[in-house]
Amino acid sequence: MSTIPARGPVPLKTQIIDDVRRRVASGELQPGDQLPPEGHWVQRFGASLPTVRNAFKVLTDEGLVYSEGRRGRFVGPRTAAQGRAPFAIERIVEDVVDDISTSRLRPGDRLPKVDELMATYGVSRITVLRAISELKDGGWIVSSPPLGLFVADEPPIG
Repeated sequence: MSTIPARGPVPLKTQIIDDVRRRVASGELQPGDQLPPEGHWVQRFGASLPTVRNAFKVLTDEGLVYSEGRRGRFVGPRTAAQGRAPFAIERIVEDVVDDISTSRLRPGDRLPKVDELMATYGVSRITVLRAISELKDGGWIVSSPPLGLFVADEPPIG
């Protein structure tokens, strides 16, 4: 087993999160697959146990993994036979795009604050920030610091 360098420009927590996401996206890990135990991640990344646990909290909040207590962590969703439920990031993006597409949100309307989205969806700050990033990249919203986030003047569909 190779060890990932412990230092670098990307925080260890982010490296662990990105590694799991990459392995799921590539098909190396499939829904229902059991993930290696925490000790594996500690050794592989040279991370502390709290760092590993924080990384998996983010992945759990996103719906990418789930825990079954002492049995361990597994690639989500819990019921793979029913098909993959949208991850939290996808749910947020889909809801905002739907609100814009159906004119519930109009160009120039202000979006809820990050803390409000966290509470609404029951997710971490990083999950909301990643959803916001996808919405910005897609041309749906714009940021106007320090005023907040707004529906773009010309969203892709509207």
